[in-house]
Amino acid sequence: MNLSDGKFIYRLLLFLSLFLGWTTDSVGQQNSFPEYAMKAAFVYNFTLFTQWPEYSENTLTVCTMYSDRLREELEQFASKLTQDNKKIVIQKITRNQNAAQCQVVFLSEEDMTHAPTILALIQNSPVLTVTDIPGWAEKGVIIGMNIQNQRIVFEINLKSAQQAGLQLSSKLLNLARKIYK
Repeated sequence: MNLSDGKFIYRLLLFLSLFLGWTTDSVGQQNSFPEYAMKAAFVYNFTLFTQWPEYSENTLTVCTMYSDRLREELEQFASKLTQDNKKIVIQKITRNQNAAQCQVVFLSEEDMTHAPTILALIQNSPVLTVTDIPGWAEKGVIIGMNIQNQRIVFEINLKSAQQAGLQLSSKLLNLARKIYK
């Protein structure tokens, strides 16, 4: 990760505030930080602690399938932030599209029936896969998020990350609830 110390500390504090400070309640309840905004923030922060093999594009493409609510939240982040001076582009993909054009693919519970197909298409490609489908980090998705005790927690499949050629920061690994090797 090529970040100056101040920039790194700022991003780390942002990530920790997301991980430790905000809780989520049911989607319909008021006075809580919206679940999909939190998930989008986590996805963005996961990119800050992931190193891809060298690629020359000046954009970071984050793809979703059916999760319109998450895509809307990601678009809000993308309009305000960059990732290592790369513009963030949010794209909707279909099950027939080649998801290997993406650097990040988010699979939601709405995508569960198509998740195996998408994962097969991007197997061993440098794509960070993130999901909120329970138990899918163990099945090969790189980062699996879920809500426990009104907090978003995540698990990491390190073997899948290595097969994809991605390096995850030790700081990210230390925050994971569980790591599959």
